[in-house]
Amino acid sequence: MGDRINAYVTVAMLALGAMGLAGCDSGEPVAAREASGEATPPVPGMTQLAQAVRLDEDDAALVAAALGEWQERADAAGSDGPFRAHRAGMEFVAAVAPSLDNDQLADLVAFLGDFRDAHMKEAREAFSAKHGEIGAEHMEKMIARRLEHLDERADARVDWLAAVLGLSDEQRSAVRAAIAASEPERRATLESVRDGSVTREEAHAAFREHHDAMSRTLSGILTAEQSERLEILRRLRPREPRS
Repeated sequence: MGDRINAYVTVAMLALGAMGLAGCDSGEPVAAREASGEATPPVPGMTQLAQAVRLDEDDAALVAAALGEWQERADAAGSDGPFRAHRAGMEFVAAVAPSLDNDQLADLVAFLGDFRDAHMKEAREAFSAKHGEIGAEHMEKMIARRLEHLDERADARVDWLAAVLGLSDEQRSAVRAAIAASEPERRATLESVRDGSVTREEAHAAFREHHDAMSRTLSGILTAEQSERLEILRRLRPREPRS
C-alpha cells in the first residue's frame, strides 16, 4: 500500500509538470491538505517580497496590487482551497511577469520557490503529526479529479504561458496543439497509477519523459528570449518526490 501511495504522490507532482512548466501545485503536502480539507497555503507579504526583488515605484505598486488579488482569491477558495489558492499564485506571476526584466523575474521566482518550500515542509510535518500516512482512498479521488479536469487544466496552462511569455496567436495555437497531443499519454499514465499497474519509479519516469518531450517541443515554438524566460520560470515547477 505504501508504494502505491507513493506513486499517487508522484503523480500529484509530476502530472502538473509534464507540459514543460507547472504551477505552484507542488507535491505531497498539497495532496495531503487537499485530502484533509485543511487551510489554504499562505500568501507572501509585500515587505518580504520587496526585500527579495528589486522593484521601482511603478513595479512595487503593480506587485502590491497583484498580491492583494492573490490574497482575495486564496481567501475565497473555499472547499477547493489548495488547488485554487495555488492557481491564484500562478495568476499573480502572470500579472507581474510582463513588467519585470529577467533579473527581477529570476529573483521573484527564487523568492516564491523558497517561500513555497518552507511552507510545504511545515505543512507536511504538521499533517504527518496529525494524520499519519495519506489514505489511498483520498489519493484515488485526487487522481480521478485530475483525469476529469485534464482539458481544463491544459487550457489554463496555455493561458498562463501566453500571459507570462507574450505568446503570439500562432504560438498559442501551437502550444495548445502540443499539449493536446500529449494528453493521451498523460491520461494513460494517470489511469495506470490509479489502477496500481505502475510503480512509483515507473510513474516518475513516465512523467519525466512527458516533461522532457514537451520541453523539446516548446523550444521549437518559442523565441530565444521567450525560452530564456521560461527557463527562469522552471523553478516554479513541482519538485521531485522524496524517496
